[in-house]
Amino acid sequence: MAAGDPGLAVVASYEHLWQADVAKALLDSYGIEAWILDEFQMQQRWPAVGRLANVRLAVAPERAYRARQI
Repeated sequence: MAAGDPGLAVVASYEHLWQADVAKALLDSYGIEAWILDEFQMQQRWPAVGRLANVRLAVAPERAYRARQI
């Protein structure tokens, strides 16, 4: 499943990219594959806005409930 796949379910959003990275690593440690949506665009906007906002973390829909629990 690709990161741009419309079948993904957003399970959380974060103010900073590093927060999404930590959450993704945690989900990965539980065997749940996760994607940070729009990561490249967020990295490109960083210098302009001084911080990131609305960094979204997504998983396959069938894993969404468990991912939100974690």
